[in-house]
Amino acid sequence: MYSFYNEGDRIRVVLHKYFYYYIPLRDLKKIGVERIENTRLVGDINESRLRFLLLSRRIKARNMLNNRTVTIIDHDNPLPLLGSLSFGFIDRGTNIIEVRPMTSCNMDCIYCSVGEGTNPELHDYFVDMDYLLEWAERIVREKKELDPEIRIYFLINPQGEPLLYPYIYGLVKGLKEISGVGKVGIVTNGALLDEQMVDKLISFGLDSLHVSLEGTSSEVGKLYGKPYPINSVINALRHAARKRLEIYLTPVWIKGLNDRGIEEVVLLGKELASLGGVVKYGIQNYLVYKHGKKIKEYREASWQEFYDFLKELEKRHGVKLLLSKEEAEIIDSKHLKKPFHRDEIVEGIISAPGRYRNEYLAVASDRVITITTKKDLTIGRKIKIKITRDKDNIFYGLIV
Repeated sequence: MYSFYNEGDRIRVVLHKYFYYYIPLRDLKKIGVERIENTRLVGDINESRLRFLLLSRRIKARNMLNNRTVTIIDHDNPLPLLGSLSFGFIDRGTNIIEVRPMTSCNMDCIYCSVGEGTNPELHDYFVDMDYLLEWAERIVREKKELDPEIRIYFLINPQGEPLLYPYIYGLVKGLKEISGVGKVGIVTNGALLDEQMVDKLISFGLDSLHVSLEGTSSEVGKLYGKPYPINSVINALRHAARKRLEIYLTPVWIKGLNDRGIEEVVLLGKELASLGGVVKYGIQNYLVYKHGKKIKEYREASWQEFYDFLKELEKRHGVKLLLSKEEAEIIDSKHLKKPFHRDEIVEGIISAPGRYRNEYLAVASDRVITITTKKDLTIGRKIKIKITRDKDNIFYGLIV
């Protein structure tokens, strides 16, 4: 998991491919490190002291994709994986459980609902795969206790790009092998897709690919904020269609900006279906969220405008764009139990920085609670919290 690189009087420690921090060379020499060979430490090393050193310095880790600070979540830092919108699992009272293994993205979409991309003010999270899968098994077990007939559909849908997750193949395989799981899907911007990746994802058990493709012409790149490999993405989707991987095309409609782009996606869907693909649409309406990006030149379309736009496309191209819950394979189910509810006062421990400015994460009763405050809080501090939100086991609160 760890790789080591000599940088003069300090050693750069890299873990999980994207995250790094530094340890002074003198500190490593004190515990028996003599040199580095092939990114590994060599010497008569005191392993327990090395482990302590690695973990104690890990709190300063940064994400090399964007240079943001990051919290690594695993058995050594076992934050609960329920309660946050940014990482872990989200149960919205259906058979679909969202999986969020990490934050950060390779694109900088101008409409991003969570403000991802190059934003330097965000804090990132990364969840170790083994820890994630243990929680996945627990969640499936608890959902089936509430509804024995349910078949879980795990949808890997992080605040960022899931194909960046360095263990994505193992995660797909691990989720699919859990007893009681029916399907595993991925929500992606598609930029990293190629035919080889499609084949590998299928071989590890992927059932569906949800791609937020905003159009098929080169002009669509301006929506992603960075160069977008449109031709290679389309070729990968054609390959996926021939392999009969279920494909959801899920562009965001920004009225007046990508009207033609949405129509291009509909036409692409028809082509993919002609190749044997199982194609469905999940076109989204551009909405402005509290922490999301706002496009100054364009406004949100009303829901009536949105539905009218889709109905016109349905009529023009003879495709089904407005899916029922059944057609989207969404089945209502009982929510996972909540340990506390809105307006309740609970005691928690500050355990990590929050995703956005003036936020912290507290832990109480095996849940994460996002605290909003302008106070400087120290990790490990006990606080009393008034719960202000409990919907879908996502908790927010204020210090009391």
